[in-house]
Amino acid sequence: MKTKFLMAAIAAGMLATMAQAEGSHGLGRDGGPRIDFGELDANADGQLTLAEVQNAAAARFAGTDANGDGALSADEMDARAIAEVTANAATRAADMIARLDENGDGLLQAAEMQAREGGHRGERMFSHMDADEDGVVTKAEFDAAVAKMNEGRDRWRHRN
Repeated sequence: MKTKFLMAAIAAGMLATMAQAEGSHGLGRDGGPRIDFGELDANADGQLTLAEVQNAAAARFAGTDANGDGALSADEMDARAIAEVTANAATRAADMIARLDENGDGLLQAAEMQAREGGHRGERMFSHMDADEDGVVTKAEFDAAVAKMNEGRDRWRHRN
């Protein structure tokens, strides 16, 4: 029993360490780690076994260990983070074009990027920050809005 617990702790630690080592690059759009249940559930039975978690951690480590020496250098971790950021950026750009390209030309014009769900994104953001609705945002209002946004993100991270 102690061995199973120890192996689970090691596997979980490896996954967490890899996500932390990648910094914000190892985070999904929602700010949480980019670890997906479907990726861990190798046999797609809707359940995770210790072996599946250990195998996923080992595969992620091996995929990062470019020279196969069994250790990760800063360069290897940087290379993985850069590759993931590049892949994510390409996906996000394609998604954004698919979502916002109103004229179907495969490009985004400024007006298309600004139009969001019936309103201008900057206007909505400004109105959220302008707490007293006087038409200007003070530094205090700005700081309060940023703090509120960070609190929401922190609550979400701790919930998941």
